Amino acid sequence: MQKWQVQAEKHNLIIIKEGDCQLCGSATTRGIGECIEKSAYIPHRLSHDEGVEHMTLFLCVDAYALQHSEMQGRWSIHLHLARLYLMLVEKIQWNYSYTPILSSVVDAYKIKHRNETIAPPAVKSRGAVTVTDVEKANSDSQYIALVNSWALGAFKSYNEGHQIAQRIAEALKTKVGITSGSRSTR
Repeated sequence: MQKWQVQAEKHNLIIIKEGDCQLCGSATTRGIGECIEKSAYIPHRLSHDEGVEHMTLFLCVDAYALQHSEMQGRWSIHLHLARLYLMLVEKIQWNYSYTPILSSVVDAYKIKHRNETIAPPAVKSRGAVTVTDVEKANSDSQYIALVNSWALGAFKSYNEGHQIAQRIAEALKTKVGITSGSRSTR
């Protein structure tokens, strides 16, 4: 059984294998399974370097994770929400080297906040843009704009978790020594 299916079972989610994605509302014909397939390739529409430069690789992963929180571990939502906070609110230019550091910050955070959870918004109300909307982009610039809208919509839908994301973000910024609007030097 795939990891996402194990997490879905933990959340008592009964997988519907046809129609729109039952979590994000993406216009699919084979439900969550098709949505997952699309999420695997949609972050790689741009070349790797451009994807990192425009942060679309990270934004896609985070937007998808937040829209499909029932297929994630509990603390995964903290990481994805905090990373979106850092990129979208703090305007940090994200890069791969920050992710394991953020993961360690979340690990330290959860020791002090063992019982904390971030409740997901209702299904199909975690941002209006979905993976199938992004897939329809006709140009790189449209793709970048759609990915940003997708990530921002998913992030905004978790407004009750923004203070938690901010605390985690502040801990990361202190640990790495970056400030708002920083471009990566790593």
